[in-house]
Amino acid sequence: MKCKQGLLSWVRQVIAVDHGSGAPVAVRAQRRGTSISWHPISLPYTDGFSKEMIVAGLRAGSGMTAWLQTPLIHSRKARQVLPSILDTKLPFPLEDCLYTCGDTYVANQPNVPVSGEGTAALAVVVRRSDLEEIEDTLSAYGLTPHLFDHEGLALWSSIVVHDLDALQVMVWCRSDSLLMVLGVGAMYWSSHLIDGYDVEKLMRLIRLQRQTVADGAYKDARLHWWIGGEENNTASFCSQLEGVSTKEIERLPDGEYYLARVLGERALLGGNWRIPGIPGIKAGRAYSTFLRRRYMQNSVFCLVGATALFIASIGRNIHINREIRAQDQYAQQVVNEIAGYPVTARGQHAVRIAQEELLERRTALQVFANAKDLSVLLGSLAALHTEKNGYIEAVDLDPENVHMMIWLPAGTSTDALQQTLLEYGYIMEVAEAVQEQSDMVQFRLRGERR
Repeated sequence: MKCKQGLLSWVRQVIAVDHGSGAPVAVRAQRRGTSISWHPISLPYTDGFSKEMIVAGLRAGSGMTAWLQTPLIHSRKARQVLPSILDTKLPFPLEDCLYTCGDTYVANQPNVPVSGEGTAALAVVVRRSDLEEIEDTLSAYGLTPHLFDHEGLALWSSIVVHDLDALQVMVWCRSDSLLMVLGVGAMYWSSHLIDGYDVEKLMRLIRLQRQTVADGAYKDARLHWWIGGEENNTASFCSQLEGVSTKEIERLPDGEYYLARVLGERALLGGNWRIPGIPGIKAGRAYSTFLRRRYMQNSVFCLVGATALFIASIGRNIHINREIRAQDQYAQQVVNEIAGYPVTARGQHAVRIAQEELLERRTALQVFANAKDLSVLLGSLAALHTEKNGYIEAVDLDPENVHMMIWLPAGTSTDALQQTLLEYGYIMEVAEAVQEQSDMVQFRLRGERR
């Protein structure tokens, strides 16, 4: 059962309280990224609700954990009947209690401490009268908890189990009682409050759990001990434990502040066995007001963010439209310059009009572009006829057609003349002798450029 968020994940700082016996122990826990920093605080606590949230441990003697099992397989349907099943297991009416349920499991999975098929879930329940008594005790120290988290689950979620086959036994030592938590591997079984340091009662509870849970599948499992608490209490318990059990013992760090620190970590960070906490009765109204204010703030932030994005999108659209209009105006100006007059059309139609005007203008100006070539051609023809002792009687020359009337000495061919015209792109169609005069012959030539 691993949760990505803590029980109070929307805050960055909490006061965590362990009130098991004697004077409460409190720490201030702060989230920094994915880590927690903490330090003890002195009591009584004088700050109000508006500054920090307070989470307190729910003692195993007041708050109970119970594994519930239903033959229903579908998780949603199973959750609908869990309150009825819980009511049958309690020695007092469920209406007098506050309760919460964790994730569901397949009942026949290994380590799940229920028998039979279907769905299993862990519930945490506390009577209202017991919760009010705890709140009255803490109010004397200036503490009004907003959320209660079960101490047994808090301790269990704090360890990393490497020996998955051993029965894990956690013992939290207080001045007048022991809190024992049992489980196998990473699976939580149960929590028990033992008055005094009655080690024999503790071992009887362990034997009973080994014989009954999971149909006795772990009755021969070896024990792995986790022991924590105030140093003197821990030393006293360990001395009584000697000779009673073969021990694989690990000591929990941070002494009497360990449980309070773990409660703070569970409130701020995600992790294993994050069953939703039980809201405090006295702080319920303030807690609800805080949540409503928090939701209102989030709604306002979302509205402001959406408005900012909307305004930014409008501004960007205005900028884009200005750029488009500027480009259109520039393109229209270019089209007008090419066409030579203001073109009322737009887009591709305007471009086609400009292309047609440009083509017509090019055709009209082609004669001027070829004027230099024609003058060179006339000079070449004149030089050629002078060389042949002939002369040009008449010539009609334009970029596309040529008509010539020339005189050449008798016996002179017009091949050289036609070759010169061919070099300038004119294909001659007719070269005929029209008339003769003494020793000269008149030729009429026609041709066109192709």
